[in-house]
Amino acid sequence: MNDSEQHRRECEARYVMKMDDTRRQTYYEGVLKHRGKAKANELIDDVNAMRKIMKEVESV
Repeated sequence: MNDSEQHRRECEARYVMKMDDTRRQTYYEGVLKHRGKAKANELIDDVNAMRKIMKEVESV
C-alpha cells in the first residue's frame, strides 16, 4: 500500500470513528454497497483499531 492510500484510510477511519452509531452504520452500509465487503471490513477494522488506540491513550 502506498503512503497516500494509507493516509486516506487513516483519515477516513478518524472521520468515521467520530460518528454516532446510527450514522456510522449507515456509512458502513454505503461502503459495502459501493466498494464491497472486503473494503467495508477493512474500514471497520481500521476504525476498531483506532478506537482501541484512543482508549489506551485515554487510560494513561
